[in-house]
Amino acid sequence: MGRPGPPRPGRPSLVTVASDLSDVTEDTQLELTAMAKDSGMPPLNSTVNVQVFLMTVSLGVDVAFESSSYNFSVPENEPKGRLVGTVKASPGSPVFVVTYVLTTHMDLFSVDALGALTTKEPLDKETEEWYILEVEAMDSRTPPTSAVAMVRVQVEDVNEAPEFKEETYEAKIFSIAPYKYPVVQVQATDPDSGDSGRLDYSLTESSSSFDVDRSTGQVYVVSAVGLEGKTTVLVKATDPKGLHATTRMEVSGDNSVLYIW
Repeated sequence: MGRPGPPRPGRPSLVTVASDLSDVTEDTQLELTAMAKDSGMPPLNSTVNVQVFLMTVSLGVDVAFESSSYNFSVPENEPKGRLVGTVKASPGSPVFVVTYVLTTHMDLFSVDALGALTTKEPLDKETEEWYILEVEAMDSRTPPTSAVAMVRVQVEDVNEAPEFKEETYEAKIFSIAPYKYPVVQVQATDPDSGDSGRLDYSLTESSSSFDVDRSTGQVYVVSAVGLEGKTTVLVKATDPKGLHATTRMEVSGDNSVLYIW
């Protein structure tokens, strides 16, 4: 006869509730003893201690946000995925979990399982400065209860550099052009709004032949004496915070005709 093999484990047993626990009015810890007995002769058994903690919870409290409204801000032109802020709701009972759903501006913002709001696209203050979001919180009870919080998101202005419409401006001028005769008007744009978008035009180097109107970008002749061949002038547009762009103006001298390209 062969030697008996190791005992085979039995199927696990579940500890279940056998009576109504509605009369339990405070947190209670129970000490139970579970016994396993085989069908041998004589029958053998083993016991184990089981601790059960009965926790009283209130199921009548609906899910609620810590605040009915939130105010956040985010700089413009930040890459997508930028954290805007976090909302928080309580399920009213520790046995339930809360999920969050964004119901407005889903194309630009998202909310995760922890209530963190992030951007899905870069935001531009000049396009839209304020966004009003609605976030809904729902708990896991059946049927679920829900609550809605309003979130105001302000897009903060970030100074952006101006840009010239043309990299190079070309003009021809006759050699007897009078004082302050207009040569060409350069033009730059600034994406910033209000005073932040106001531009100041200037020449990068002083010139005895040309000057520029600081507000309009109109370049004009100071003196046409000696203007022969091609002359290159650099014009700069600067915003109030010091960011600037530069363009090139190429002027060809002509002894007989003045015409501008």
